[in-house]
Amino acid sequence: MTVREKMGKSPLKSSRNVRSGILRRVIARYGWTPVYAEKVRGVWRVETEDGAFALKRAACPGKKLSFLHRVLEEARSQGVDVLLPWVPSRGGRPFLEEQGRAWYATRWYGEVSEPREAPAEELIRQLAILHRVLEKTAGGEKAFRYRAEGKLVERWRDQRERVREYGGKLKTRGFASPFEQMLGDHAELLDKAFSFAVRGMERFVETEGGIPPRYTLCHGRIHPHNLLKGEQGWKWIDWDHARVDSPTRDLALFFRQFSNSAQGGSGILSLLSIYERERKLERKEKKLLALYLAYPDGIGQLLRLYRKPGGMAEAEAVRRLRMELDRLHGVQEAIGELWPKRPLRKRRKGSPAGESMAVAALRGRVDKKGSGD
Repeated sequence: MTVREKMGKSPLKSSRNVRSGILRRVIARYGWTPVYAEKVRGVWRVETEDGAFALKRAACPGKKLSFLHRVLEEARSQGVDVLLPWVPSRGGRPFLEEQGRAWYATRWYGEVSEPREAPAEELIRQLAILHRVLEKTAGGEKAFRYRAEGKLVERWRDQRERVREYGGKLKTRGFASPFEQMLGDHAELLDKAFSFAVRGMERFVETEGGIPPRYTLCHGRIHPHNLLKGEQGWKWIDWDHARVDSPTRDLALFFRQFSNSAQGGSGILSLLSIYERERKLERKEKKLLALYLAYPDGIGQLLRLYRKPGGMAEAEAVRRLRMELDRLHGVQEAIGELWPKRPLRKRRKGSPAGESMAVAALRGRVDKKGSGD
């Protein structure tokens, strides 16, 4: 729900005194004369005599926000035009800190578009340019680098077990809803996807220490709400969740949001080819991308919402599950190209067969005897 707080003559209600007090102080430190402030998708839209501003309480501490501002400004100085400049405070600072929390602001820009209206080809090219430029400015920043660890593997494994457990309960019940019926019909597909992702990530952590081949600044929250279309083209916003990570994390998020599931794996690979015109992926990066794509996080989230009392209508749950399953079928097709099956004669001595067998299993082409499980 949109919350609007009139700024000016009458005091705000006592239940909002803390929030409004902080908000007023931050606005005053920017030197704005506000007409009103309106909460829109987690950001304050502050209307002033000088126009509208987007004011956000950052999700990260000031030290990291300072780093993000520096590398984003460096990217803008190199000609990257999909980033909004931050509005300095009255004292000239790029962001403010109030009661231990950091705030930053930009001019209010454009509007959100529906995913199906967004030009995926144009946006993924922009993402590739961002990754390429930001790799130079942020990739070497060790203090903020992310590395996959055992906790990630454990979280993925726990998610798999929860889905398995729920599927097992469905088998013992006499009645299943349409959502549950569809979930049960695709239980084997889901289990193979989870197992491939878990085994692959476990191996990545063990053999590579969870360190990707290359680092860049990843947006981390790629979603239609964070892509705005205006008079100056598309702008990528909400960078306070960004972290120095493998670009494959962003790519997996992008394909989840913007690839056309009706096109299957060819849609994913077509977008990836556009990305690679600007920034080629290494072989290991393609394998890492395969793992992030294969992990059916969307279905795990959907199941949690469905089981929550009053969380989701049956028809909507079925629609979203069908969409996630279509996406997973497309991922199956793409993984065959991202992680090609290695010929038996070329495997290194001691190399587990499960690596290539897992890919084949995900594509449904391994019999039970050779599954490697």
